[in-house]
Amino acid sequence: MASPQKENGFTAVANEIVEALVKVRIPASEKDILLFVIRKTYGFHKKEDKISLTQFELGTGLSRVTVVKALKNLLTRCMVLKKGSLFYFNKDHETWVVNAGLLVKSENIFGKGGY
Repeated sequence: MASPQKENGFTAVANEIVEALVKVRIPASEKDILLFVIRKTYGFHKKEDKISLTQFELGTGLSRVTVVKALKNLLTRCMVLKKGSLFYFNKDHETWVVNAGLLVKSENIFGKGGY
């Protein structure tokens, strides 16, 4: 039986962010990646972190292809931002692009090499 305790670690997220995340309709793989970014940053009291594709795969259980696709969409949605090799969560939920019709599906935002 699982028995998680706050004393063993927790991720502090503002209620306003949780409420915005509950209302946004994005694919489950994107929510998984988004929550993983929040865990790897806020969960370690950091604003940004260098997260490899392998870490995303192991942390979410998603395939590499799904991780790359979800990351591209989250970056396009401005929900996750990238500075060099560092990822961070965009807490300004008013800037998120949640209208699927506005997503750019073919642009390679990772540059040459795909990531």
